Amino acid sequence: MNKLESLKHIRAAKRAHLNWVSHAHALILGVPLEENQIPVYATDCQFGKWYYHDGQGLASIQAFRDIEQPHIELHNSYYEIFQLLFKKEEKKTGFWGKLFGKKAAINTDDDKNKAQALYAELKGYSEIVVSHLDSLANELELIDDKTFSEMLRYSYKIA
Repeated sequence: MNKLESLKHIRAAKRAHLNWVSHAHALILGVPLEENQIPVYATDCQFGKWYYHDGQGLASIQAFRDIEQPHIELHNSYYEIFQLLFKKEEKKTGFWGKLFGKKAAINTDDDKNKAQALYAELKGYSEIVVSHLDSLANELELIDDKTFSEMLRYSYKIA
């Protein structure tokens, strides 16, 4: 993978991440979603798949490493939203059955306020992830192609 391809992957990962966040918000609003639109776990979303696989060649860059924890926290916040929205359905239908093909049900103002607060938390983590992705892209743009190739070789030897 060369530097230009890596930059394209970073931009695609950023778009995937932002789409995921918008789907999380849609879920709070009660919009039914498909299974692939909002994975619960950090390793299952399109961004996470890139980060934990192809992206690992960039692990020697601090901005890349700084992404992991806020990304995990973002998914933790989403999981809490998911539990809040579907806690009444979970006993009846199981974890996946309650999400797909069903509309989220926020039954009380208290639940709605909690979901909105958790979404604000999720958005905060998202902003951190995006900021680190932007820093990563900016840093890569400053690296010459030879240094980039050497960096990738070194990263893959360590892993």
